[in-house]
Amino acid sequence: MSRNWIRVVAAAAFLFLLQGPATAASFNYTVVRGDSLFKLGQRFGVSATQLMRDNGLQSDRIIAGQVLVVPRGSAAPAAPVRTSEDEHLLAQMIHAEAMGEPYLGKVAVGGVILNRVRSPLFPNTLRGVLFQPGQFQPVMNGSIWRPPGAEALRAARDAAGGWDPSRGALYFYNPGRSTNHWIFSRPVILRIGSHVFAR
Repeated sequence: MSRNWIRVVAAAAFLFLLQGPATAASFNYTVVRGDSLFKLGQRFGVSATQLMRDNGLQSDRIIAGQVLVVPRGSAAPAAPVRTSEDEHLLAQMIHAEAMGEPYLGKVAVGGVILNRVRSPLFPNTLRGVLFQPGQFQPVMNGSIWRPPGAEALRAARDAAGGWDPSRGALYFYNPGRSTNHWIFSRPVILRIGSHVFAR
């Protein structure tokens, strides 16, 4: 083996060691409004300092739409929908909350529910989120138990598959029907049909 070839191999090995873990050891996360490095660190089990270092950040300021690399060894986000029963329950809630709304609005309602499962502010299971006291009118009035339509079932599958038209929202409401004045204080992300989606 020539000396030049040995130098090339040695340089490649050195660069590999400098770069640390391969990309397979991490995943990408897109920042949404309300995120902070501290919150993301708690959510994924990694320090804010490590997130700054791994992403070459000079400060802890992050903005919506920014893509961060998160070490997979910490904790990749768990799948909120784990069984067909979960998916059916999600479809029941979508049907109860968004009947008559456009399809995009149905998927967005599912997205909000799954965003809550992933958020440290809410229970970390689908059932825990849906049945958290005082959160969803269909649970309080029993309409969650109505059979979901085909569109609600499809919307639940799309939301469980990762489609989130709500853009990371944690709340939705119909401003013409809501009697909860606190909800109007939440930062609005967008409106789909009759629902406002907020952070």
